[in-house]
Amino acid sequence: MTKKNIFLIVVGILMLVIGFFCLAQGPAENPVSLTVAPIILVLAYIVVIPIGILWYSKNKKKGRLAQLVQSVCLTSRMSAVRIRYRP
Repeated sequence: MTKKNIFLIVVGILMLVIGFFCLAQGPAENPVSLTVAPIILVLAYIVVIPIGILWYSKNKKKGRLAQLVQSVCLTSRMSAVRIRYRP
C-alpha cells in the first residue's frame, strides 16, 4: 500500500465518523440526520474506502523478483511466437 492508499482510507474513516455524528444529531425529523448523514456514509462506504483499498499506481517500482519473472515470461512468449511463425 502506498501513502495515497492510506490517505484515502483515513479520509474514508473520517467521513464515517462525521456521517455517524450527523446521524446522531437532533430529533428524527432533522434534515441533517435524514439527508446529509446517509449521503456521507454511502460515499464513504461505497466510494472512498474501496478506492483506497483498490487504488493501484502504474508508476510503482517492481521488486527485483517481479522484474525477473516478467522478463522470463516475455522472453518465452517471444520465442514461442518466433517458432510458431517461422517460414
